[in-house]
Amino acid sequence: MPQNKAKLRLLQIIIFKAAHLVWILRCERVIQDKTLDKRGIKTRWLRVINERLTTDRITAYQTKRNPQFTKLAKQTWKKIVKQNGTLPFNWFQNHEVLVGINV
Repeated sequence: MPQNKAKLRLLQIIIFKAAHLVWILRCERVIQDKTLDKRGIKTRWLRVINERLTTDRITAYQTKRNPQFTKLAKQTWKKIVKQNGTLPFNWFQNHEVLVGINV
């Protein structure tokens, strides 16, 4: 499976999720007069991305069960997932792996 397809897929996911979160935050600010600090926004962003990772896992292993999709989903998330610096063999099935941010 070409790496470019996985990279493009990740880019599409990030752009869509970021735009959606910005829209939600703006609506909360304008309509509900809410404000979030940087920490709150970062927490929400990580939750959104982790929810998408979980959706891909469920889709790959419980819904589609298609080896090509499973491989694509793994390639999409592999480089941005971190757990103590290394990934276990079954990281895609393990529900404790979370997306981290390298700063």
